[in-house]
Amino acid sequence: MTADYPPAIMLGSEYRHDMNVMHEQLDAVTAENVLIDPLAEKGEEKQHCFVAAERVDSTAKEAFDRVIAFLDNSIC
Repeated sequence: MTADYPPAIMLGSEYRHDMNVMHEQLDAVTAENVLIDPLAEKGEEKQHCFVAAERVDSTAKEAFDRVIAFLDNSIC
């Protein structure tokens, strides 16, 4: 990975270890990236694809909104 790696957003859930490792490596090369990790941020364990519950789960809604904002800001 280099600083030229495309902007990346990662959602931590049951794969949060992998996402944390990738986030750390992207940070190390100063590549733009965001990690959304409900366990680290709110103490909430979430299942894979938790953002699909954005209509009924406030944590999922917040994560979904952050993904959309990231995409809006990263599109050339």
